[in-house]
Amino acid sequence: MDWGAILCGVGTSDNIGAFEWAVDPDGNEDTADDIPDVINNSWYDPSLNELDCYSVYVPILQTLEVIGVAVVFSAGNEGPDPGTITQPHNININEVNAFTIGALNGNSSALPIADFSSRGPSHCEGEGSIKIKPEVSAPGVQVRSCVPGNEFALLNGTSMAAPHVSGAILLLKEAFPDLGGKDFKLALYNTCRDLGAPGEDNIFGMGIIDVFAAYEYLVNAGHVPANPYKERDLMLLEAKTSFYACENIVEPFILVENNGVDIVTSFLVEYGGPLETKSFVWTGSMSPKERKYISLEAFLPESDFDMITVSIVSVNDGADERPFNNSISAPIVLSERKKVVADIDETEKICKNSQIVLTSPLGTTGNFTTKWYDDIFDGNLLYTGNLLLLPADESDKTLYAEITYNESFGENAPEENPTPESSLESGLMFDTEFGFTLESFDVYSAQKHTVDVAVLNENNNVVHVISRPQTPIGKRTINVQWYIPPGKNYKLVKKLGKDLYGNKNVFNFPYTIDDVVTIKSGFKNGEAANEYLGFYNLRIKHTEPCGRVPYQFSSSQTDSITSEVLFTLSEDTVRLPNLLEASSLTENVSYVSWDMGDGTRYVDSTVTHEYLSAGTYTICYHVKDENLCSTAGLKDVVVLRTTSTEESTIAEAEEIILYPNPVSDVLFIEKLYKNLSENISVMIYDQNGSRVFSGEWNQGDIWKTDISGLPGGIYYVRLFGQKQVRSQRFVKF
Repeated sequence: MDWGAILCGVGTSDNIGAFEWAVDPDGNEDTADDIPDVINNSWYDPSLNELDCYSVYVPILQTLEVIGVAVVFSAGNEGPDPGTITQPHNININEVNAFTIGALNGNSSALPIADFSSRGPSHCEGEGSIKIKPEVSAPGVQVRSCVPGNEFALLNGTSMAAPHVSGAILLLKEAFPDLGGKDFKLALYNTCRDLGAPGEDNIFGMGIIDVFAAYEYLVNAGHVPANPYKERDLMLLEAKTSFYACENIVEPFILVENNGVDIVTSFLVEYGGPLETKSFVWTGSMSPKERKYISLEAFLPESDFDMITVSIVSVNDGADERPFNNSISAPIVLSERKKVVADIDETEKICKNSQIVLTSPLGTTGNFTTKWYDDIFDGNLLYTGNLLLLPADESDKTLYAEITYNESFGENAPEENPTPESSLESGLMFDTEFGFTLESFDVYSAQKHTVDVAVLNENNNVVHVISRPQTPIGKRTINVQWYIPPGKNYKLVKKLGKDLYGNKNVFNFPYTIDDVVTIKSGFKNGEAANEYLGFYNLRIKHTEPCGRVPYQFSSSQTDSITSEVLFTLSEDTVRLPNLLEASSLTENVSYVSWDMGDGTRYVDSTVTHEYLSAGTYTICYHVKDENLCSTAGLKDVVVLRTTSTEESTIAEAEEIILYPNPVSDVLFIEKLYKNLSENISVMIYDQNGSRVFSGEWNQGDIWKTDISGLPGGIYYVRLFGQKQVRSQRFVKF
């Protein structure tokens, strides 16, 4: 058994008792497989002074070395003066006992010693190497370390360096299971990369450890490494659920890898909470080194719990020969939120040579966008859009729809007679259960000035900050694109700047987007306030908390006999109140239907339709042949309010701002003057004049869209409304 123990000292008798326990943890003198391979020590015994050279620790360390245990000590944090190695680490039975570790700054390529790292020499007797301390060094500055509460922190200390060495010894033990602790200590000691003054010294010891060099040292000494592979070794790499277990249904997924030499044909998994356990048997074929994401059976918990534990019990009806990586836990949040489900016609027959219409589970229009992936959690982004037309292939597949919502909340504007708020760090206090991106917000001011805005966390540390120069009189929209992770008691505050308007008398706390974020109160003078302060019309973006929605397709081997999908529209730009006529031209069809993009559907070959409001609508034309093979086509139609015969666009170019330019993901267009049209059609064209995007700008001074799916190149934006203007150009990279 390859494992280590960690001892943290209390007093001499406690430390000796811990060492004695480590020799026989199970209390059975007839067993030896419970003895640890490494004992990592992060403590010192201040009662010893210089008596550690002859203390009771000496026979204890001699005994542990004889039975094969590698004892590793942190050197202490009493540097930088010489002779500061803490007791009993001065003991020098031989050149590697006691094996004492100094701390380096691994974040610098020069690997300097940390100021706090204790230095030698040992105050015990001896000459040459036997007097030098520490023996070796390892990283001990800003090391990512576990802390209570399932969290991580960056910590400093020789207590961070010693575990590097203990872990290195355990790795070597995996390769050479028949060797003892002294062999591994000597291998590391003799293969260090020298640091500081040439040769061994009382600052770095022999230098920084090199595990691979130590491995080669043992091979060159004639030791044959063990075969690292077992016949049955299934690794449980991940356990995942959606952030919310919506409708209180837990749907676990696991990622496993066959690290053995046998093909895995079955394995048994147990999973659940503290009061209930479910079982799942997987059958199939998994080759060596193959990984699979596997969906476990969903279940409705009988009790409330916040952590699901998954364990592999057996592999191929036998015990896993390396069980240490067979159990893992993942947090869950039980929620009554309704799940989003796929909108799929189960009777649809997808045949060869046909096309699939892919519709977002929430429909085609609304304050959301849909991205399509090939995996439930990670995977590759395949498509973007709420309505897509895809060629059918001859294989079954599953796509996963990720819905991203764009929502606004909070007060829209100050009250009629707003009061300027002069307090610094005044604003709003909020919680977020799920996490979101704060895209923008509005502020109102009585005079021009520069305002600094920040988000503070529960500990009042700055998470995000922006300085907005020359905020004008009246309303100003500030774009930030800040991601806010889940947490409590965040504050959105004014850090610097002159007064912003706030609502002293008009407020409706709490302001909530269900399962995502809640504005609890105002905030000023370091505490909650029952006033709405400073920030209006908060616009956020967040994904669906219940996770991605699976779409399963089964393709038929039947040939579709329809000709090329053909249909015509009387015009692709309709001016209200004109009618649109659509006609089917596809041959060999037995069924025709139309979805006009505004919720209206028809089943005739030729239809006439009246749109009631302006906008850009995607018409879906759907046909079936005599084999009931389904295929479809899409076309956009732009509906304008004006009845003018001239194609017109809004505002002069200098009256709008397009940014950033060049752009990678999200393109913004901002109005500079309030007298511009409130209803604008936005078109984006490529260099060939082909329209690649169309949308509506119906409200607000800022319009944005995600263009991450467009290839790099030059594009043109045209805005259609009530006034004439030329196009604006931007570069996508």
